Amino acid sequence: MSSSREVFRRQLDQKDPRRHRKDTHAEDHLNATSTELAGKHRPMAIFAFDHIGHAINVHGTYEKDELETLFAWLHQAAPSLFTGTALDIGANIGNHALFFADHFRDVIAFEPNPRVFALLRLNAELAPNISCRDYGLSVQEQQLGFRINPSNIGASHIVSHADEATTTIHLRPLDAEFAARRDITFMKVDVEGHEFEALSGARQVIASNQPVIFFEQQESEIENGTSATIELLRSLGYRTFAMMVRETDRRRFKTRLARNLYRIYFNTVRGWREKIQYAIVLTDHFDKRFHPGVIALPDHLGIR
Repeated sequence: MSSSREVFRRQLDQKDPRRHRKDTHAEDHLNATSTELAGKHRPMAIFAFDHIGHAINVHGTYEKDELETLFAWLHQAAPSLFTGTALDIGANIGNHALFFADHFRDVIAFEPNPRVFALLRLNAELAPNISCRDYGLSVQEQQLGFRINPSNIGASHIVSHADEATTTIHLRPLDAEFAARRDITFMKVDVEGHEFEALSGARQVIASNQPVIFFEQQESEIENGTSATIELLRSLGYRTFAMMVRETDRRRFKTRLARNLYRIYFNTVRGWREKIQYAIVLTDHFDKRFHPGVIALPDHLGIR
């Protein structure tokens, strides 16, 4: 004769029923999305609770639309780029490097954060043409304090004061190892405000290879329509610059209030999704704001 006897019980926290339904719906949606994406994208290792990891789980690739827009244009405007080597400077866990691997002959990814580098190296195993370097780029070889953003590791950055740092990272000039290379056709630089220093340590590589350079500029770096980084590249022979612009239907409205009311009405009340487009715009003036996608174009491509 069988018997049973309770030996332990724990009362769970009572959730707001609306929150519980929302959490359940989100989990169901993510499971369905994962099933859809699993056969279309590489199964990358990510950090839980991280901004980039969330985007990969939902879209398969972080900044997927931006990358596809940029590369659709480059394949049309400069197809010769893709016979060369791409450098992913500030590679994080390898999202962009894996995208580049489908387009370039070789990809070299640089990531100085030791914990993040471990995931980069693991993800690089998904593409045979990616190699990794466990250091960042700067104007000289040095160790600097580094502050990690726990919810957005890609926004982690170099700090000036030791008491602000959560770890230290190793930096080297790109020219120290790659000055003799003549096959570098593309550089992506995302180093959270350290772009000028990283590119200053790559003067020889840039001068001799004249790659397309895709980089960020913080609002604080822009003055009088330019920046120290942009002027550095101009001194190295770059006369043509472009930027990626994200456009939505809301751009037809002149005030922020009108744009937000439009978004609320169509997204929430009507259940419609506003149309989003990306455009590549040639420019010689940069407004004082954050620029996530500046493109420096060498003269030999003939893009004016």
